[in-house]
This record gives sequence, structure tokens and C-alpha cells, in this order.
Amino acid sequence: MRGLLPKPTLLELDEYDIKQRIIEALTTTCSHAVLFSIVNVEKDAIKIATELQISLSAVYKTLSNLEKLSLAEIQRFKITNEGKKSRCIAAG
Repeated sequence: MRGLLPKPTLLELDEYDIKQRIIEALTTTCSHAVLFSIVNVEKDAIKIATELQISLSAVYKTLSNLEKLSLAEIQRFKITNEGKKSRCIAAG
């Protein structure tokens, strides 16, 4: 019985892994909330954290993960009042 099923190729395994990561990102409460927060309007991490009442570190981690999966993208950079560079991100 074992010899009947062909082994998946490396490309098939990679596609499966990417799909699994996207599914996990969409089912995580924090990722889901952040993604829907940036669907229509670009926002920076501080604004997202304030609106959703989530810790800033959780928002940064979630945005980083969503960017890696191409579900979010950097629209532009802005300089805050403190002189720090901030990324404005929207759903990709």
C-alpha cells in the first residue's frame, strides 16, 4: 500500500507550507483583526494598536508576518513628531 502513492515534490511541499501559513494567519484573532483594520485605509502600527487595543509588540509581529505572506504591504513611510520613521501599511 505504501508504494502506490507518489511522493510529493519539493515545489508541492513548499506550496502546501505557504497555504498553511496563510490559513494560520487568517485564523489567528490578532492577525484577523489587524488585517481587517487595514483593508480600506493605510495605518501605522501605533494607530492599529490604539484602535484595536492590542499591544504594540503584537501588532508589529503580526504586521511582519502578514508582510512575509504578502497579505499586507508598506504603502509609504512617515516621520512621527518624535522624529522616528513609521511605516504606513495597507492590506495587499
